[in-house]
Amino acid sequence: MLYTDIPSSAELAQLVDVRAETCVSIYLPTHAVTSAVEKDVIVNKNLVRDALSQLRDAGIDKWTVAALDEELESAAEDEDL
Repeated sequence: MLYTDIPSSAELAQLVDVRAETCVSIYLPTHAVTSAVEKDVIVNKNLVRDALSQLRDAGIDKWTVAALDEELESAAEDEDL
């Protein structure tokens, strides 16, 4: 999704229907202005770090958390998302 994409009702319903041992949704405002985009990247990294910490605190297996960390890092680097 681009920063201007607003999730549809169907996309939100799809997220609500997901059931798994470990699920993470990260929501943050995004901006088109270059200086704000850099801040968005930092905010996203902080939110990912906090989510992973919450999973560890909840007793989720360290290998599961590490795999999720890799997926989230990959998604953060994907300019098409």
